[in-house]
Amino acid sequence: MWRWRTIVLAWGALTALHARAFAADLQATVKVPAQVRDGYYTDEAEAPIYIYTDLGLNRLRHGLNFETYFRLYENFGPNEGDAQFYSGVLRLPYGIPYTNASLGRQFLSEGPRGANLADSGRLTFDTSALPVSLTAFGGAPRYFEPTFSSPSISQDEQMFGARMNLTNVTRGYANLGYLQYIRDGETLSELVQLNAGRSYPDAPLRPNVYGYVSYDADNANLYMAQLGTQLALVPQKLLGSFDAGYYDPQGTGTRYRLDPNLAQDPLFQQLSISDELRFRGSLRYLLSKSVSAFANLGYMRYEVSEGVQDNGYLGGAGLHWLPGGDGLESVRLEYYTADSRGGILNGARFYYDNWVYDRIHFRTKVDVAYYEKITNQEATAVATLLGLGYDLLPGLYCEAYMEGNRNERFDADIRFGLWIVYDWSHRFGQKSAPGAASAASTGEPAAPAGAATGEDA
Repeated sequence: MWRWRTIVLAWGALTALHARAFAADLQATVKVPAQVRDGYYTDEAEAPIYIYTDLGLNRLRHGLNFETYFRLYENFGPNEGDAQFYSGVLRLPYGIPYTNASLGRQFLSEGPRGANLADSGRLTFDTSALPVSLTAFGGAPRYFEPTFSSPSISQDEQMFGARMNLTNVTRGYANLGYLQYIRDGETLSELVQLNAGRSYPDAPLRPNVYGYVSYDADNANLYMAQLGTQLALVPQKLLGSFDAGYYDPQGTGTRYRLDPNLAQDPLFQQLSISDELRFRGSLRYLLSKSVSAFANLGYMRYEVSEGVQDNGYLGGAGLHWLPGGDGLESVRLEYYTADSRGGILNGARFYYDNWVYDRIHFRTKVDVAYYEKITNQEATAVATLLGLGYDLLPGLYCEAYMEGNRNERFDADIRFGLWIVYDWSHRFGQKSAPGAASAASTGEPAAPAGAATGEDA
């Protein structure tokens, strides 16, 4: 009940803002995936419904902007539900000359470890008088499904960092970053990263080269490194992408086995006792203006236990056809494979997507996969989807779809679903102006059945 009270209170606050009649813009995107299906762990029927809301309030006094993203969930079968507050951040762009500040639950992408969702503050100083911009940030990381940590690992975490970004690099970028990560009062790592890239459009093969290296100063350990390039192997015909990577969060040695709170990457360190090497490559060849062929292959190697190596491969190949050449109709056929110590997987996917007819969207998917596990289990899994959508009003899109799946857990798993997207905007004191929502820009339903393995999304 408190979840719906939250909505009522939020609406009341917005009504109060409207009554004050000061200039502000309100934008909202609401996505509602719903399904009727058999329970994953029981044979009882379930009817889960999710409400994802992305809300923005801009042009407030002093230039303030506010953004939030949250989810409400209710399953009318087992009568369970919850709410998740993913982000809510207040931004003050240039409230102080040459600075950009933000405070709240937000994504921090400046650190060497990639994006982190954290209750945090961030301050950026940027002026054309200097060839660099400076950013400092700090806060407490937050985790949500499906990234819950193990209950044995403390959630008392803090992170602090900074980044210096070169602003006068032509056809490229370069930045130097620092991130200190603390859990349960003990420093896990102090990462220093150099990240750079540049394109050479006038050189042979028109290469785009990028790379980064991250060093853990606290543990005297090379934490992560990557070097890659994108090439026009045959101009206007054959495109290629290749990169190599190295990953080693084991700088804490064997200490983390005695205290899980010292694990920098708990999941990886459950599977590996060594560093990891990664290589990836992909090619795309334009057969004609509307048909292209593609192929990709990845390799990784790490040590599972003393003297036992896992050499894994992940790859695929296929064709992509745009019948009209304008992207309104798309056909994709793909073969994919995976091979590692845990087993092998071979499968094929077929996608068809059609926006040719005005305001009508039709799509279908068929995914068939055969796998063998290290435990001598084998099975064939099938996942299918058929959906029909319609732009009911400007900004309002609705789709009904059906999924039919078969795997080792379900002989027949039939699901019926509804996918609603509404884009809306309003300027206080002026007439509403709905946006233009469509499946082309909003993606697939957020809670469909999983891939051909039969896992729940």
